[in-house]
Formats: sequence, C-alpha cells, structure tokens
Amino acid sequence: MLVYSFILIGFNILFSPWLGIAPVSASITIDELMTYHNQERIKAGLEPLTLSTTLSRSASDKANVMLDLNCWSHYCPPDTEPWEYFKSVGYNYQHAGENLAEGFSTIESVMSAWMNSPTHRENVLNSNFTEIGFGFAYGNYQGKSNNTIITVHFGKKFELEDFLEQDVSVTDINNIKDNEKNYLEEENSVSINNLTDGQVVNQNVIEVNGNVNPPDSTVGVISNTDEIGRVDAEGDNYTFRSAPDIKDGTYSVSAQLYNADGSVVARSEVYKVVLDGEDPILDERSINVNQAFENTLIIDFKTTSDTVSVSADVPISSIQKDDILNRWYVSFDEDKVFLKPTLKINIKDRSGNQSEFILNTEEISEIVARVKSTSINNYTLNENTNFISGFIDRITSGGVRTIVPIAFTVYLLSLFMLDFIFLARSDKLHFSNKHSHLKAAIFLVLLLIFSFGSLTGSIVIDAGQINATTL
Repeated sequence: MLVYSFILIGFNILFSPWLGIAPVSASITIDELMTYHNQERIKAGLEPLTLSTTLSRSASDKANVMLDLNCWSHYCPPDTEPWEYFKSVGYNYQHAGENLAEGFSTIESVMSAWMNSPTHRENVLNSNFTEIGFGFAYGNYQGKSNNTIITVHFGKKFELEDFLEQDVSVTDINNIKDNEKNYLEEENSVSINNLTDGQVVNQNVIEVNGNVNPPDSTVGVISNTDEIGRVDAEGDNYTFRSAPDIKDGTYSVSAQLYNADGSVVARSEVYKVVLDGEDPILDERSINVNQAFENTLIIDFKTTSDTVSVSADVPISSIQKDDILNRWYVSFDEDKVFLKPTLKINIKDRSGNQSEFILNTEEISEIVARVKSTSINNYTLNENTNFISGFIDRITSGGVRTIVPIAFTVYLLSLFMLDFIFLARSDKLHFSNKHSHLKAAIFLVLLLIFSFGSLTGSIVIDAGQINATTL
C-alpha cells in the first residue's frame, strides 16, 4: 500500500499541470499581512503602520505589471524605478520602501522569509515609515501555474509642515524634488461622493459624482485599470454616467484629475462596486417533474448562482436548494397546480432582479400520468436526464481541491485489486481458513484508505522568492 501511496502522490505532483489541475494554495489576506507587520513593529518598540489605500493601489499596479511581463525585479519594466509607482498614484513620499515575494502560500512562510532577510527586515522595522499598502497578482508566473505575487509598499508622505521646517530659501525652490514642490502650489483634488466600498448597484451602469479643485477641471473615471470616460466639471462639481452596457461583476472605481497639459495631478480613493443589473436565468432544459408521493409534485430546475429566492402563483409546500449545483427543488400540492392552465415560477437575485417562467400544467399532467403508469418517478420536460451532467458538476464544483484524475484512479485501483487477489490466492497474507473473513475486512479498510488518498488535493511546498528595496 505504501508503494501505491507514493505512486499516487508522485502522479499528483508531476502531472497535475498536464491534467489542468491547479495547485492548491492557502490564501494570504491583507488583514493577515497588516497584523503580522504590526506585530513585528510593536515587538521592536515601534509605532504600528496604518493601511493606505493609495499605497495599496501603487502596490497592486506593480504586482500586475510584474505578472504581465513575467518580470522579477524592483525595476519592472526594465529601467523603471519602483518609486514611479508611488508617484503615478499621487503619493508624495518623504520615505519609501518596497518588499516583494512570490511563490508563498501561507502568511507564516512569507513573513518568516522577510524577517530572516536583513533588507526586508529593515523595511518592516523602519521607523521612518508610517503607512503601508499591499498588492496581489495571481496567475502563471516564473514557471509556476496559479502563482501569487505579493507587493508591499511602505511610505511616509512629505507633509507641508515637514517641508517648512527645512528653512529652504526661495532661490533653492527649483532644486526641490517635483513631489515636494507640489505642496507649494495650490492643492489639486478630486473626490467621489456617491459610492461606498462594497456597494451593490442594481443596474449595469457606473455613475459617479463628486468635487474637484481647481474648479472646471477635467475628470477621468477609471474602472479597474481602464478609463471609461471623461467629463468636464461645472465649477467644483462633476457627474459621470457610463453607457448601460457594463456586465455584472465587481469593479474598482476611481476618478483622476487632469491639468491643462493633460497630465494626471490627483486621484480619488478607490471603491469596490458590485454591478448586478442582469436578471437571473432559469435553465429551461434543466426542468424535471417528479412525484415524491401521492398528490405531491416536485419540480426542480437549475438557475444562475446569484438566485436567492423562488416563488410561484400557486402555494408552495416546501422548497430546497442544492448550493453546489444551483438546483432548486420546489414541492406543490398536485390538485392546486392543476386548477390553473399555467404555473408561473418567479426567481429573484440578491439585488432584486426577477425573471418569470411559465409552465403549461397540461404538459405537467401528461408527465404525471406517465409517472403513475410506470415504475419510474422522474421525467424531464425535454426528455433528458441530468444524472451524468449532475455527477460531473459535483465532481468539479469544489475547484482544485476536489478535482480527481479519474482515469488514473481507476487504473491504480485495478492494479491494487489484482495484487490483493494474487496475494490472497497464494496465501501470502497468512490467514488461516477460520480467519479468512478478515481478508474482506482488510480489503475494505485499504479500499477506503485508497479512496481517501485519491480524492486529496495536490501537495504544495513553499519555495518562494523575496526582494527588497528602500529609498
């Protein structure tokens, strides 16, 4: 059995990419990174860092560029300094630092790597830093499928009062860095006033309004990484409304301010917005009619995953949902269903969008009659069975943790069974006849162990890289 176990483990490790099975990796969250960084600082007697959405945006930009270019460097793209990402989001830094990591699956492993590296440790415990931001990118990177890139940006803003304390003469003003010089000019700003983080919008439109400074400026609205439109402010107010063709999904929405030269001079906070304007869908081909017992009908069907409720124009006796298959099982009193020529079923999603489907009760009656005249208690309206597709859905619905290399499992199990039969017949299992019943028991136990092992996910070993730089 030990030999079979090694074969199975080796197969999972070596051939999972060929089978399309992505490695299983534990998620590392912003909350965990924030907690672990501040724990290290507090242990060292330093002030904890605060989370900056601006630094998180610059860190995310850097991580995505690294993923797109498959580039492992602080200078990515080549000849581009990491500080350009700070500047591009309008973070006017006095001190800045960057830590990078890839290939790690747990918070403990990546923090251990950083804290055991002098340069990374220096960034984590740098007393000059007051803020921190985190960025993630996921995908095929550095020869690893389903890899994770983590970018950490540390910083301290160059505040106006810090600059004034330096007693800089007016004649030296032209020698000051551009990011410091901005504070001597009129402050540029743009805000979004009508959105909140995590807001659900019941339409397929992104609508933004807010304030600008200076007045009458041009504002660009950003969705994820794309600018979806520009609008000129009227005084210090602006309003933007996109075309009504944006698909359902989660979007990162922000605004940026342009000067007369077309350069970006300010950016707003970023808001995660969920668009849910599309109606839920009931798959007509998936509808089944069952008779659980006398005078009770069960109509089951598959809907889109965001469906949260089902109703009908006939009283419902009971209702259940299979969350894995997104299949609903709705029970009716047979007599009440056939009082009307049609049965209307209404489905609703979490945002209140609704769809209605109408069934002909005469057709339902014909199916029920066939059910009663045979031993089979299930028919579909399109005369198809969903057993095979349902089975496949269940096998694959759990993601990478439940995908099973079926062919290999059957092959290995066949070898195991032949081996067991050979050993039993040659009496190499050393059971006397009076204990022969133990052979079956041991076979069942080993079969259970084998089945459990076959269903386990791929093995992932942290073998990541880290990189650090400070300014």
